[in-house]
Amino acid sequence: MKNKWKVRFYICLTTLMVTIIASLIITLYIGLDHGVSMTYLQDSYTCIEQSNDLLMEMVMLDELNRETIEHLIENDSLLSRFGYIYKNNLDTLYYNRIALRFENDKLVEIIVDH
Repeated sequence: MKNKWKVRFYICLTTLMVTIIASLIITLYIGLDHGVSMTYLQDSYTCIEQSNDLLMEMVMLDELNRETIEHLIENDSLLSRFGYIYKNNLDTLYYNRIALRFENDKLVEIIVDH
């Protein structure tokens, strides 16, 4: 009977140690997960910016019509991977944060939303 307090003490000490170690492991996992998520987010943002820049270069170099620009976006590996075309009406194309406005099948305005 004398040693009951010792058994209880070591059970409590073991439980406390397991809890502290589990808390540390969970904290390290959350920190690592956050870091990896931020890295992927940064890389994704960089790729989207590169695809937007590429589209702007393509559009600025040539006098392209609407059909040609749609074809370029849909068939270029970088542009099609990191963005999509949204067509809300016949005179405007949206790609990520870029709006391309057409009149008579000719590009008349480029609107970049920052």
